[in-house]
Amino acid sequence: MIIILEGVDGSGKTTAANALSQKYNLDIIHNGPLLELDSESLFEHYAHQILKFDNVVIDRSWSSELIYSKCYRNTQSRITFEQE
Repeated sequence: MIIILEGVDGSGKTTAANALSQKYNLDIIHNGPLLELDSESLFEHYAHQILKFDNVVIDRSWSSELIYSKCYRNTQSRITFEQE
C-alpha cells in the first residue's frame, strides 16, 4: 500500500500521515521542497521512495513540484514531462 498525501502547508498532511501510519502500520516519508536537488536527482529521489517501500504513506511527492514550483517559487517545475 502506497499512499501519497498532497496539499498546501498547514492543511493536515502530517497529521493524516501519522494517523494512517498508526492505523495501518505504514512507514512515513516526509518530503519538503528539496531545493538542493537538481531535476534528475529529484526524480530519482521520488522514484526510489515508490520503488523501495511496499507499505508507506508519503507526505508530498513529485506532483507537488508541479504546483509549488509555479505558485510558490515562480519557477519552472524541476520534474520534466518525460519524468511525469
